[in-house]
Amino acid sequence: MASLTRIMIFAQLLFGLSSFLTGIIQSHKRFLVPALSPLLYNLGIILGTVLFSRSLGIYGPALGVVLGALFHLIAQIPLARTLGFRYSWSWDLKHPAVREIGRLMIPRTLALSVMQLEQTALVFFATSLAQGSLTMIYIAQQLTNLPVRMFGIPIAQASLPFFTKDYAQHKFTKLNRMLTSSILEIVYLTLPASILILVLRIPLVRLAYGAGSFPWKATVTTGKLVAILSLAVVARSLVHLAVRVFYALHNTKIPFLVATLATFLNISLAAYLVFILHASVISLALSLTVSAFIEAILLIVLLFRFLKLKPQFLFYFSLLKIIIISALTAVALWLPFRFFDQFIFDTTRTLPLLILTLTTSFIGLSIYLIFSLWFKVDQLQIFIKLFKRLGNWQQVLAKTSEPIDQPKPTV
Repeated sequence: MASLTRIMIFAQLLFGLSSFLTGIIQSHKRFLVPALSPLLYNLGIILGTVLFSRSLGIYGPALGVVLGALFHLIAQIPLARTLGFRYSWSWDLKHPAVREIGRLMIPRTLALSVMQLEQTALVFFATSLAQGSLTMIYIAQQLTNLPVRMFGIPIAQASLPFFTKDYAQHKFTKLNRMLTSSILEIVYLTLPASILILVLRIPLVRLAYGAGSFPWKATVTTGKLVAILSLAVVARSLVHLAVRVFYALHNTKIPFLVATLATFLNISLAAYLVFILHASVISLALSLTVSAFIEAILLIVLLFRFLKLKPQFLFYFSLLKIIIISALTAVALWLPFRFFDQFIFDTTRTLPLLILTLTTSFIGLSIYLIFSLWFKVDQLQIFIKLFKRLGNWQQVLAKTSEPIDQPKPTV
């Protein structure tokens, strides 16, 4: 066990170094290589598991983690060197940058500790309830985290270097425009995704974790958890954006304080519901959702106050249009879903269940796009232009300095 621990610590060290390079690369507004590196990380884990599990047992997957972390690191070194990164030993604790990093790092480290405390408390509360509660809340979190990882986190990461540059150059008008635009883009993408998960919660649980192997009672309970947690998808995505904007402003204290408050409210509410009211595992999803909304609202409000910015009327008007078309989409999604479920597809079998999910999703997303065109939602035009650029991906890549061919050092 001690050897396994040392192997995992070494893997974390490699991954930490790779994450450091990721930050450097993303600060130069390059996102292609950091986005592809996790694929190599997963490939290393798979190779280690497949090739070494029989001979090394549990050490096989552990070796795969080391291999994946090494792949993740090596993949980013050429681009980092192209951008001018050179490692040299220096021990100057009085350097202004070192002091600045130390000042910013302490609240960030404490914020990570608070997040870990929240997860530990969730495990404690879930294991205090009926058997299987921890598994069900974990499954529900995994399903509802998907749109956050697909839309919220990438937009937040891509916006960080632009926010940093605009703030450093005191371009507050441009920063305000980018901030409101990023908020609307996240809402436009994550709100329909949360509605889709809300309506299709039962089929998604059954498809993801087995229509036959997962007990029906557990499926229904997990579906309820998914429904509640899906309401916080937009809030959790906005938290990622707001936190990174604060980091761009060299302010890590406010995200830490807000995260601490949200965690305190989450744990307090969960403790009250579980131990005082003797509620079920549904209470844990409720406390997580409430705390996510509070954290998102506080961060957004404090962010605008910190920057002394006021959103224009167009921002609220665009936000209202997205909410309206999302509500209409929810109705248009639920009606065909209920009809197909009751009269067309035999959802006791996996293939009809999959067809039902895909058909209903296609109908709902199509209606969302139609309403977006009808209401003239600006965010749709932004993404249409993006897809057009992706359709011409060869010229787009040719205009970037990502190392498609052999990199040439700039320094």
